[in-house]
Amino acid sequence: MLSKTTVWQHFGVNQAASVPHSDYSLEHTGEAALRTRVREVPLLARARVEIVKGVEHSDFVAARHWYERAAAQGMAWAEYNLGYLHLLGQGVIADTAEGLRWMRRAANRGFTTAQYELGLFHAQGLHVRQDFSRAARWYRRAAERGLPDAQHNLAHLYLAGQGVACDPAAATTWFSKAAQQGFGPSQMALLKMQLEPG
Repeated sequence: MLSKTTVWQHFGVNQAASVPHSDYSLEHTGEAALRTRVREVPLLARARVEIVKGVEHSDFVAARHWYERAAAQGMAWAEYNLGYLHLLGQGVIADTAEGLRWMRRAANRGFTTAQYELGLFHAQGLHVRQDFSRAARWYRRAAERGLPDAQHNLAHLYLAGQGVACDPAAATTWFSKAAQQGFGPSQMALLKMQLEPG
Protein backbone atom coordinates (compact mmCIF):
# COMPACT_ATOMS: atom_id res chain seq x y z
CA MET A 1 0.00 0.00 0.00
CA LEU A 2 1.26 3.47 -0.86
CA SER A 3 2.02 5.91 1.94
CA LYS A 4 0.07 9.17 2.28
CA THR A 5 3.07 11.18 1.17
CA THR A 6 3.75 8.94 -1.81
CA VAL A 7 0.17 9.10 -3.05
CA TRP A 8 -0.11 12.87 -2.66
CA GLN A 9 3.10 13.29 -4.68
CA HIS A 10 2.18 10.55 -7.15
CA PHE A 11 -1.22 12.04 -7.92
CA GLY A 12 0.10 15.55 -8.52
CA VAL A 13 -1.61 17.25 -5.62
CA ASN A 14 0.62 20.33 -5.79
CA GLN A 15 -0.72 21.13 -9.26
CA ALA A 16 -4.37 20.92 -8.24
CA ALA A 17 -6.81 23.77 -8.53
CA SER A 18 -6.37 26.33 -5.80
CA VAL A 19 -8.24 25.82 -2.57
CA PRO A 20 -9.37 28.61 -0.24
CA HIS A 21 -7.24 27.47 2.68
CA SER A 22 -3.45 27.62 2.45
CA ASP A 23 -3.04 25.02 5.20
CA TYR A 24 -5.16 22.41 3.43
CA SER A 25 -2.96 19.33 3.90
CA LEU A 26 -2.78 16.10 5.84
CA GLU A 27 0.20 17.36 7.78
CA HIS A 28 -1.76 20.24 9.31
CA THR A 29 -5.38 19.07 9.15
CA GLY A 30 -7.11 16.12 10.81
CA GLU A 31 -9.53 13.76 9.09
CA ALA A 32 -12.56 15.31 10.83
CA ALA A 33 -11.55 18.77 9.69
CA LEU A 34 -11.08 17.50 6.15
CA ARG A 35 -14.62 16.14 6.15
CA THR A 36 -15.96 19.50 7.31
CA ARG A 37 -13.89 21.56 4.90
CA VAL A 38 -14.69 19.39 1.92
CA ARG A 39 -17.96 21.29 1.52
CA GLU A 40 -16.03 24.55 1.20
CA VAL A 41 -13.52 23.60 -1.47
CA PRO A 42 -13.84 23.05 -5.22
CA LEU A 43 -14.90 19.70 -6.57
CA LEU A 44 -11.34 18.83 -7.53
CA ALA A 45 -10.13 19.38 -3.99
CA ARG A 46 -12.87 17.01 -2.86
CA ALA A 47 -11.24 14.37 -5.02
CA ARG A 48 -8.03 15.05 -3.11
CA VAL A 49 -9.76 14.15 0.14
CA GLU A 50 -11.12 10.95 -1.38
CA ILE A 51 -7.72 9.82 -2.65
CA VAL A 52 -6.22 10.32 0.80
CA LYS A 53 -9.10 8.43 2.34
CA GLY A 54 -8.45 5.83 -0.36
CA VAL A 55 -4.97 5.31 1.02
CA GLU A 56 -6.35 4.74 4.47
CA HIS A 57 -9.32 2.59 3.49
CA SER A 58 -8.38 1.17 0.07
CA ASP A 59 -11.38 3.01 -1.36
CA PHE A 60 -10.00 4.16 -4.69
CA VAL A 61 -13.47 3.65 -6.18
CA ALA A 62 -14.65 6.72 -4.25
CA ALA A 63 -11.62 8.65 -5.45
CA ARG A 64 -12.38 7.65 -9.04
CA HIS A 65 -15.96 8.88 -8.65
CA TRP A 66 -14.84 12.39 -7.73
CA TYR A 67 -12.11 12.45 -10.36
CA GLU A 68 -14.67 11.50 -13.00
CA ARG A 69 -16.98 14.32 -11.90
CA ALA A 70 -14.12 16.79 -11.97
CA ALA A 71 -12.89 15.49 -15.34
CA ALA A 72 -16.39 15.95 -16.75
CA GLN A 73 -15.95 19.65 -15.94
CA GLY A 74 -12.76 19.72 -18.01
CA MET A 75 -10.28 19.69 -15.13
CA ALA A 76 -6.99 18.41 -16.51
CA TRP A 77 -5.63 17.49 -13.09
CA ALA A 78 -8.55 15.08 -12.60
CA GLU A 79 -8.04 13.61 -16.08
CA TYR A 80 -4.39 13.01 -15.23
CA ASN A 81 -5.30 11.23 -12.01
CA LEU A 82 -7.95 9.13 -13.72
CA GLY A 83 -5.23 8.09 -16.12
CA TYR A 84 -3.07 6.86 -13.29
CA LEU A 85 -5.93 5.01 -11.62
CA HIS A 86 -6.49 3.12 -14.88
CA LEU A 87 -2.78 2.48 -15.42
CA LEU A 88 -2.32 1.17 -11.88
CA GLY A 89 -5.67 -0.61 -11.60
CA GLN A 90 -6.72 1.32 -8.50
CA GLY A 91 -10.48 1.69 -8.18
CA VAL A 92 -10.85 0.21 -11.68
CA ILE A 93 -9.64 -2.79 -13.64
CA ALA A 94 -6.19 -1.94 -15.00
CA ASP A 95 -6.51 -0.67 -18.56
CA THR A 96 -3.41 0.77 -20.19
CA ALA A 97 -5.23 2.15 -23.24
CA GLU A 98 -7.80 3.95 -21.11
CA GLY A 99 -5.13 5.23 -18.76
CA LEU A 100 -3.13 6.67 -21.63
CA ARG A 101 -6.27 8.19 -23.15
CA TRP A 102 -6.92 10.16 -19.95
CA MET A 103 -3.26 11.13 -19.65
CA ARG A 104 -3.25 12.45 -23.22
CA ARG A 105 -6.44 14.43 -22.60
CA ALA A 106 -4.81 16.12 -19.62
CA ALA A 107 -1.60 16.70 -21.57
CA ASN A 108 -3.48 18.22 -24.51
CA ARG A 109 -5.13 20.65 -22.10
CA GLY A 110 -1.66 21.86 -21.18
CA PHE A 111 -1.20 19.94 -17.92
CA THR A 112 2.59 19.86 -17.72
CA THR A 113 2.91 16.86 -15.41
CA ALA A 114 0.94 14.73 -17.87
CA GLN A 115 3.06 16.02 -20.76
CA TYR A 116 6.25 15.22 -18.87
CA GLU A 117 5.12 11.74 -17.86
CA LEU A 118 4.05 10.86 -21.39
CA GLY A 119 7.56 11.87 -22.42
CA LEU A 120 8.94 9.64 -19.71
CA PHE A 121 6.74 6.73 -20.80
CA HIS A 122 7.99 7.01 -24.40
CA ALA A 123 11.62 7.46 -23.36
CA GLN A 124 11.60 4.43 -21.07
CA GLY A 125 9.11 2.23 -22.91
CA LEU A 126 6.62 2.28 -20.02
CA HIS A 127 3.03 1.47 -21.07
CA VAL A 128 4.02 2.28 -24.68
CA ARG A 129 6.64 1.26 -27.23
CA GLN A 130 9.90 3.12 -26.67
CA ASP A 131 10.03 6.09 -29.03
CA PHE A 132 12.52 8.88 -28.37
CA SER A 133 10.99 11.15 -31.01
CA ARG A 134 7.66 11.12 -29.21
CA ALA A 135 9.44 11.46 -25.89
CA ALA A 136 11.16 14.59 -27.18
CA ARG A 137 7.89 16.06 -28.40
CA TRP A 138 6.15 15.56 -25.04
CA TYR A 139 9.16 16.76 -23.07
CA ARG A 140 9.33 19.87 -25.25
CA ARG A 141 5.70 20.74 -24.57
CA ALA A 142 6.27 20.55 -20.83
CA ALA A 143 9.69 22.20 -21.07
CA GLU A 144 8.27 25.17 -22.95
CA ARG A 145 5.80 25.63 -20.10
CA GLY A 146 8.71 25.82 -17.67
CA LEU A 147 8.81 22.35 -16.07
CA PRO A 148 12.46 21.82 -15.05
CA ASP A 149 12.27 18.01 -15.09
CA ALA A 150 11.16 18.13 -18.72
CA GLN A 151 13.78 20.73 -19.61
CA HIS A 152 16.46 18.51 -18.07
CA ASN A 153 15.32 15.35 -19.87
CA LEU A 154 14.95 17.17 -23.18
CA ALA A 155 18.51 18.46 -22.77
CA HIS A 156 19.73 14.88 -22.33
CA LEU A 157 18.01 13.84 -25.54
CA TYR A 158 19.79 16.66 -27.38
CA LEU A 159 23.08 15.68 -25.81
CA ALA A 160 22.68 12.03 -26.83
CA GLY A 161 20.97 12.69 -30.17
CA GLN A 162 18.01 10.50 -29.20
CA GLY A 163 14.79 11.42 -30.96
CA VAL A 164 16.35 14.72 -32.03
CA ALA A 165 19.52 15.73 -33.84
CA CYS A 166 22.55 15.78 -31.55
CA ASP A 167 22.90 19.40 -30.50
CA PRO A 168 25.10 20.25 -27.49
CA ALA A 169 24.14 23.93 -27.76
CA ALA A 170 20.44 23.09 -27.46
CA ALA A 171 21.27 20.76 -24.57
CA THR A 172 23.10 23.59 -22.82
CA THR A 173 20.14 25.90 -23.37
CA TRP A 174 17.66 23.49 -21.80
CA PHE A 175 19.98 22.51 -18.95
CA SER A 176 20.43 26.23 -18.26
CA LYS A 177 16.68 26.88 -18.16
CA ALA A 178 16.23 24.13 -15.58
CA ALA A 179 19.34 25.15 -13.64
CA GLN A 180 18.05 28.72 -13.37
CA GLN A 181 15.08 27.31 -11.52
CA GLY A 182 17.40 25.65 -9.02
CA PHE A 183 17.13 22.17 -10.55
CA GLY A 184 20.20 20.43 -9.11
CA PRO A 185 20.68 17.69 -11.74
CA SER A 186 20.82 20.32 -14.50
CA GLN A 187 23.28 22.41 -12.53
CA MET A 188 25.49 19.34 -12.19
CA ALA A 189 25.10 18.52 -15.90
CA LEU A 190 26.24 22.01 -16.87
CA LEU A 191 29.23 21.74 -14.55
CA LYS A 192 30.14 18.38 -16.07
CA MET A 193 29.87 19.81 -19.58
CA GLN A 194 32.24 22.63 -18.60
CA LEU A 195 34.75 20.28 -16.99
CA GLU A 196 34.54 17.68 -19.75
CA PRO A 197 34.10 19.63 -23.01
CA GLY A 198 33.37 17.59 -26.09
